Amino acid sequence: MNKNNSYQQLLQDLPAAIYTCNKKGIITFYNQTAVQLWGRTPEQGIDSWNSFWKIYNKDGEVLTIARCPISIVLNKVRQINSEELIVIRPDGEQYHLLSTAQPVFDDSGNFTGAMDMLVNITKQKHEQQLFREVLEEKNRELERSNNELASFSYIASHDLQEPLRKIITFADKLLVESKFTESGNTKIYLEKIIASSERMRHLIEDVLNFSRISHEEKFIKTDLNTLLNTIVSDFDQLIFEKNATINISDLPTIPAIPLQMRQLFYNLISNALKFTNDPVPPTIDITTHPVSPEELAKYPTLNKNIFYIKILVKDNGIGFYQEFSERIFIIFQRLHSKNEYSGTGIGLALCRKITDNHKGLIYAESQEGKGATFHVVLPSKIAYPDN
Repeated sequence: MNKNNSYQQLLQDLPAAIYTCNKKGIITFYNQTAVQLWGRTPEQGIDSWNSFWKIYNKDGEVLTIARCPISIVLNKVRQINSEELIVIRPDGEQYHLLSTAQPVFDDSGNFTGAMDMLVNITKQKHEQQLFREVLEEKNRELERSNNELASFSYIASHDLQEPLRKIITFADKLLVESKFTESGNTKIYLEKIIASSERMRHLIEDVLNFSRISHEEKFIKTDLNTLLNTIVSDFDQLIFEKNATINISDLPTIPAIPLQMRQLFYNLISNALKFTNDPVPPTIDITTHPVSPEELAKYPTLNKNIFYIKILVKDNGIGFYQEFSERIFIIFQRLHSKNEYSGTGIGLALCRKITDNHKGLIYAESQEGKGATFHVVLPSKIAYPDN
């Protein structure tokens, strides 16, 4: 068997359809896979397969003869042309094909014809379509579930909180009745009822806040200076009681959802004032800087085509072991018991949900007993400083 015959035998055994033509477009070779794909041979009256079949690109656009791969290479385009095609045979059979056509030249560089390799990807395309349909249905189910959850949250906000308000109100009234205050046990029981009811009320409010975070709320220009100053004023009494100091650097105006930004920084400042290193007066430093391209490269989940700022919220509180830096952002996860520090374990999970909603991120760095620093990275229109 000579070299040419060996080459043709190799092409015959390939699972891809192979055919070649001369520079006049006359078929000079085809393998058995091509025969099976097309359903007939050139000898059965077809001068050119390209002129006989309905051929479309992957977007469904009809390809004229001039755009068919074999015609392109016959026009002496000196490069490989690869394209997904949808082909409908005369018998109505449809295939998705990956066509790779290339020109052929002799040793002197003269154009002699072309070769086209067609891989049948019909099965894979059908599987992709099925996957897309399943995914779309799952997305629709998720949307329905979210809508049902929103409805449930609205009902829960009223139906669960109203009985709690009554329990707290009547327990308070019982507590002030002189005939009960003389009994130590009764007073203790009523105080426990009130405390538990208050914790339940805060838990319901936090769960509702978490469930209400929406991606559909409107983003507007939000002045973080004004927002932070308002939050700090809300903590005036606690700041006075703890002799706390809050230092805030000049913050930018960014595109954001103001209510969510308020929830984000309210929780971070609240935690910094809660987890303090008594009797050391708490100090909270809030600073910001643009995220440089080099720093942005460290965050693979962020969009490399837009600008970001980073806001650091640093305290001198009790801190935590760095190994818990991810656990603290999981809903209902706490590093301390409710007897040590109040709270529901939802605040930081809410912070992460808000930064995710803003296409940003949040993470924490800390050491036990040496305070914590929360890094908040958010999209911004701030330009990078000149190098």
